[in-house]
Amino acid sequence: MKRRTEIKVEEVIRISRRPGAAPNVSCPDCAAAWMISPDEAALALGATTRSIYRWIEKGRVHFFESGSGTVLVCLRSIGEQVQAQAREMESGNS
Repeated sequence: MKRRTEIKVEEVIRISRRPGAAPNVSCPDCAAAWMISPDEAALALGATTRSIYRWIEKGRVHFFESGSGTVLVCLRSIGEQVQAQAREMESGNS
């Protein structure tokens, strides 16, 4: 009889905002309470800012662009995109 052990690893990312940072804005698509800059998202994920902008361009993450050109991305949709990519990698390796 063979046993299969499955281990699930979840990563918790803590993001602290410095004084004077952009105010919290609710996501216009899903009402998530926290949006962050593409730079903050890239830093938290160990990705490039360009990768985050590609996700924006492909409609894979929710974003908000202010009249002054400041872009914020939805932390919830970023997490969902990371999970989707992890599932794709797992299915590709199976």
